[in-house]
Amino acid sequence: MAKNGLAKIKLVLHNNEGDMTVSPTLKVLKLGDLQGVHWEVDAAGPIKIDHFNIVFPDGTPFTDMIFSDAQPQSGQVRREAKVRSYHYTVSFTAANRIFEITGCPEIIIRAN
Repeated sequence: MAKNGLAKIKLVLHNNEGDMTVSPTLKVLKLGDLQGVHWEVDAAGPIKIDHFNIVFPDGTPFTDMIFSDAQPQSGQVRREAKVRSYHYTVSFTAANRIFEITGCPEIIIRAN
């Protein structure tokens, strides 16, 4: 768990070719927990990430919609969130380049 009881997801950019890790790639949360997520850049990673952005293109299970280095944590899981898989996109800027991973990372919301 990350700070404040939030689930932690770590972001790492491994090289200038765009190899990246979102860990865990699949995060399972329970609807009744009303838990949120804290995205964290791995400061010890080989490539310094200047900025990142998280977007849920098909809707978010959280009370907030877009997350970034300026707002690295989500709100809680919405009480009315659908029990399903939520794919999201992660974009990084590093060394004046943009790197993106789309559709692979996901949050799954399960019933209690």
